[in-house]
Amino acid sequence: MVGESDRANAVVRALGDLAVDMARTSEVPAAAEPGTLGFVLVSPLPDGKSAARVTCDLRESKETDPIPVFAVIGDDVADNTVRRTYVAGATAVFQWPREALLLARLVAELLGVALVRGRAAKPQTALTRTLNAHLRLIPWITSGISVRTTADGEAILTGPVGTYRRKLELRRMTMGVPGVKRVDDSGLWVTPSGLSDRSVATAVRTVLRHTTAVDDGTVSVASHGGRVSVAGVAASRREARRILELVGQVNGVRDIDNSLVVSPPAKKKNRSTALRLNRLLTHRFPEERVHVSVFANVAVATGSTTSLSRKTEIEELIERDPAVERVLNKLEVAGD
Repeated sequence: MVGESDRANAVVRALGDLAVDMARTSEVPAAAEPGTLGFVLVSPLPDGKSAARVTCDLRESKETDPIPVFAVIGDDVADNTVRRTYVAGATAVFQWPREALLLARLVAELLGVALVRGRAAKPQTALTRTLNAHLRLIPWITSGISVRTTADGEAILTGPVGTYRRKLELRRMTMGVPGVKRVDDSGLWVTPSGLSDRSVATAVRTVLRHTTAVDDGTVSVASHGGRVSVAGVAASRREARRILELVGQVNGVRDIDNSLVVSPPAKKKNRSTALRLNRLLTHRFPEERVHVSVFANVAVATGSTTSLSRKTEIEELIERDPAVERVLNKLEVAGD
């Protein structure tokens, strides 16, 4: 292992359980000593040398056969630096201390498999190998998922996931791996839940309605085959993000079509109209379970009524409001 910093001391402790003898040096070696299984380069390196430069020098040495080279870098190192290290021939790159638990496990795995000794044929081969190691750490999310990378650092994910929320978790995890510049998750699909679209849409509306950080009075949702459409107006980007996060956590949601618009003035106006209509409906029809959301002068009525005639009566009452230009009546008649 090359390095004398406090980070290097921590890496020594992290690798202490490996069934190998570890020699530590403050000098950058020109080549491997006989019997060396691999190098661990811990930045900052002596003489201000970069991990990419040292890796390249080791790979170009003709004195010994190529062996694995692992680079341990700080969490704040730029992606371009990580890419240069892979291009130089690094077997894997780890961010410290975020990937401390992964380090010993992956180093042990790669040193014990002859297939991965030496330099990968292409930089993305090493990055793909590192990504797969991350995926194996959380098998309850990543089972059945495959990953490949492109020469410019894009990670392409394919396979089934149980929920939309896990799809987002998988994307976030992949984006956090050193060397990944973009993530293409279009090949991931959420398996069907067996829930009806009515059940999914109702569950989404219930979640939004009971979350204090979100005003559902200006948001409308619909589900088609588990693909949930979210339309309406948000007061801020933060509220829009929160709405989408909540929708993605609902069981049965397989994908999201986002048609939210951020407009504080429109939000204020639509919210006022929605509050007025919901209070009126509660007063006139206290026995009915009706909720109205408003956006772009369109009122969307959801919930259930006791009869078809009452459904029509509610729609006519909403239409009389001067701020409403159109009504989307999604009320269900109890017993239908």
